[in-house]
Amino acid sequence: MKRLLLAVVLLLAGCTAVAHRESTYAKPRHCICSIEEVDSFDHKKAGVFLYVDEEGYVSGEIYEHGELARTFGGGTDFNDRLHEAFRKAAIPDIDWSAHFEKVSRATRERTHVTFAVLDGWTQRIQMNFEGSKCDFTMSNPGPNIRHYAGEDELLGRLNALFDVIAVEYGREEMRL
Repeated sequence: MKRLLLAVVLLLAGCTAVAHRESTYAKPRHCICSIEEVDSFDHKKAGVFLYVDEEGYVSGEIYEHGELARTFGGGTDFNDRLHEAFRKAAIPDIDWSAHFEKVSRATRERTHVTFAVLDGWTQRIQMNFEGSKCDFTMSNPGPNIRHYAGEDELLGRLNALFDVIAVEYGREEMRL
């Protein structure tokens, strides 16, 4: 009898979660952040896309080879952490290519070490949410951002924001 009751409770909990997810995604929403592969070998949509609905709930989608591979978010804990992370990061809308070059040059001159990742992975990162705004395209942004995060406050804040996002589904899937 206890097993039957437990099975019914689990079944109902699963149905409630699915119904909630469907109702959340059915609401109007807009993209607040995308980390998209630019030069994918198959030229199909690939990357991570975060959306916020009219009630302020954040959800995300992961695309691989042009197909929706997974959705995530929508929960209160993730939502609160993400809103706070975007506010705290306060990423300015600057020329990120020039900024990366300036930071890498200064670090290279100071340490006499050149940092390079040569796998040819190019991504476009866009965001506009809670005072953080940027739009840039670069090769291997993840390793570069992590490497220089300790050298530059802006890159440190950007890396901290990506860390919060990655907790939900991992840097591997984020390709950062």
